[in-house]
Amino acid sequence: MKQSQYEITYLLDPKLSEEDRGTLDTSIDELVAKHGGSVAPSAPTLRKKLAYDIKRNNSAFLRVVNIELDPAKIAAIKDVMKREVKMLRFTILATTQRKRITQEIFDKYGKKSDKDRSGKSDHRKPITPAAPQKEATMQEVEKGIEEALTQEVL
Repeated sequence: MKQSQYEITYLLDPKLSEEDRGTLDTSIDELVAKHGGSVAPSAPTLRKKLAYDIKRNNSAFLRVVNIELDPAKIAAIKDVMKREVKMLRFTILATTQRKRITQEIFDKYGKKSDKDRSGKSDHRKPITPAAPQKEATMQEVEKGIEEALTQEVL
């Protein structure tokens, strides 16, 4: 029995408590294990704003799980997930073997060295202090205005 790689992504009701979400996440992991599969360590469940309402909810909790499972067992996983009323949507995708990201690679490429807090790159030149300028008098300002008004506009 050859195991294949899959990615399960699902959205949960935003009104669920943290304890209920944890229970549901654990039950999905146990369901995969019960059918002879294995679950890779996953990222935490995140709260996301939805592009459109699903069952009158404009936000949901998103979880992505990478699993290894016999392809014949996927239908059983789908059946159980379809019956879960707290789940707004789910999808199961066949994926290729993904390389695990080591902490060294994450540290090297995951740093925000030249980015500001909003995550956007700051490509502007650094501000250098200007040379001190002498204050303009009111007479100089009026003279500049007169010169500008008398110049021919093209």
